Amino acid sequence: LKSDLDRKSDILTFWLKAIDKILHSSLDSKLFSDIIDILKFVFISMTNIIIIKNYKKNSVDLLFQQKKYRCIAGLNGISYKKREGDKLTPKGTFLVKEIFYRHDRLGKIKTPLPQKRITRQMGWSYDSKSEKYNQLIIKPYRFSHEELYRDDCCYDIVITMNFNILKKRYKGSAIFFHCKRENQEFTDGCIAIEKEYLMQIIKHLSLSSKIIIR
Repeated sequence: LKSDLDRKSDILTFWLKAIDKILHSSLDSKLFSDIIDILKFVFISMTNIIIIKNYKKNSVDLLFQQKKYRCIAGLNGISYKKREGDKLTPKGTFLVKEIFYRHDRLGKIKTPLPQKRITRQMGWSYDSKSEKYNQLIIKPYRFSHEELYRDDCCYDIVITMNFNILKKRYKGSAIFFHCKRENQEFTDGCIAIEKEYLMQIIKHLSLSSKIIIR
């Protein structure tokens, strides 16, 4: 079986040859533009995560390294997020920041991203009145917050991103890419996927990777 490096090299070689043929052929400008857009899309999907709406409001497709996965999004689908608690998954392009994970369940994980082990004292503030709005908190904490240490598997792996990085009040918080529990049909705004797939994806992410939600 080919290694990931060999497979990526083959893909890159294929597209370089395709580009060379395009540059040495006579195409009308519209067709040329369409082909370039396709090539850009393929290149982006090799390094970034792309989330695209499908036939159901809160069901989405995830594209990453030539593979497609079925995921779930917020109860009210994907759109430009307006306020805290609107149960929308925000449309936009976001940088991957770091991974929080349950070492007690998973042991050591393989990822180039910065990582932190989740403890019982960890939470994530979603209270706009707090100075620590939309960031990691350590309990005890008197404002409203999300528990990161959970009984279910949802936060066994949590990828944070730079949504509302300026911590604008009431804009929205705790937008994660995390594990999907069995029979879960939607989230409060996050993207969720089966844990086995997320374990594979995090091996190939870096701090230059983006999550593109359309």
